[in-house]
Amino acid sequence: SFGRPRETQLFYSRRIGLGSGGVPVDLPFGARVQGRLGSNQIGLLAVRTGDGEDATDLVARVRHDVLGRGFVGAMGTFSDRPVRPGAIAGGVDFEFPLIIRQRDNLIFLGNAGFSRDSVGGAEGAHYRFVVDYPNDHADIVARFDRIEAGYNPALGFVSQRGIDRLAGQISLTPRPKGPSIVRRWEFSVLEYNVVRAIG
Repeated sequence: SFGRPRETQLFYSRRIGLGSGGVPVDLPFGARVQGRLGSNQIGLLAVRTGDGEDATDLVARVRHDVLGRGFVGAMGTFSDRPVRPGAIAGGVDFEFPLIIRQRDNLIFLGNAGFSRDSVGGAEGAHYRFVVDYPNDHADIVARFDRIEAGYNPALGFVSQRGIDRLAGQISLTPRPKGPSIVRRWEFSVLEYNVVRAIG
């Protein structure tokens, strides 16, 4: 995985093995390797697609463990097919989970990605930064995405381009002190999703 699922994915596995109209096509050759080397997670995928699509698709992914549950990583993809030759995409991402006040979670995560549609084709980038405070007594998250109009990874999935998006929510979920038939209150204080078109 790289990016926000169903919104800005650098790699979406269903892009491989399905032709136009979502019809399955032959895969005359394919290889996949995934595993762990010490503190690194590694994944490699190489597929040749037949049935007139004649595509060669390559994906490489690495994540290095940091801060116990966090990581810094990178991903690169290459897709070569007659209608879209030499399309490349790649980027770096991170997730830094912290413990504050000895019990609360605070997570910083984000990514920077780029794509080139094909040889000499359109280029674009995607930047994402998230601050998340997911805890039992409160769940607060703020997200910022910048998705340039030319960001279109050949093996990925992007639902909306050419925008800046600021979104998030604040939910308070206190538990009553002492005996109570109510185990936890839930208050949705604020939810927002602001989108601005960019050139």
